[in-house]
Amino acid sequence: MKILIAGHNNAWALERHYAKHMSKHADIVLYPAEDVFDEFYHVSVLNKIKFKLNLSSIYKKISDQLLAKISVEKPDVVWIIKGMRILPKTILAIKQQGVKTVNYNTDHPFYFSGKGSGNKNITDSIGLYDLHLCYHQEVKNRIEKEYGLPTADLPFGFELDQELFEEINKQAKTNRVCFIGNPDKIRAGYINFLTENGLEVDVYGRDWKKALPRNTSANIRGAIYGKEFWEKMNAYRVQLNIFKPHNDHSHNMRTFEIPAA
Repeated sequence: MKILIAGHNNAWALERHYAKHMSKHADIVLYPAEDVFDEFYHVSVLNKIKFKLNLSSIYKKISDQLLAKISVEKPDVVWIIKGMRILPKTILAIKQQGVKTVNYNTDHPFYFSGKGSGNKNITDSIGLYDLHLCYHQEVKNRIEKEYGLPTADLPFGFELDQELFEEINKQAKTNRVCFIGNPDKIRAGYINFLTENGLEVDVYGRDWKKALPRNTSANIRGAIYGKEFWEKMNAYRVQLNIFKPHNDHSHNMRTFEIPAA
């Protein structure tokens, strides 16, 4: 079997973990739809304006590239992670080629907690997939009830080699509070509350300087990945797991990563 995964393919991408382990059982091909969009959107203010005014052809570019990739690779299944950058008509075009389509929304297909958690493409495509993989039981039940589509459970997890764990577990521990992740209003609110009440907090992620007050006592660090991620996860006595609204009544990656480290 050959599976084409459409999503991210950068250093922190969940897709890479699935591709790594699934490659033992199937031929895996990646198409970085989200990365193609990010490379366009973040390159200039002009591109952002064009996209927001619906004057950009970036979705058409992604659609054309994905369909061309499918024509060359001829996968049995196209597994779309999240799907913000995939047009509904593209999914229909994939199915017309006799290819099965699977969706795994790592946020929430019905509730968007921020501009990066969902859009119209996700909403309009729910009923088009052959299978939905779900980490959230409420989402699973709703898709089955409202769309009559098959679903399957796919909870989050973690990947930490025993050898690496034994190495990082020898390091000294700090009593400071740590949060690893990018900011939003909810997360910034919790960090502000903790620092205002005298706790020493370190935050790791992108754009925290913009999210917190200039006079914050939080120690702001950059984004971390790979070995450094696990080192910092292990080094702190207190690790925060701040749920986004769409994670309520379920779990997220940190649910497993924090106790694993």
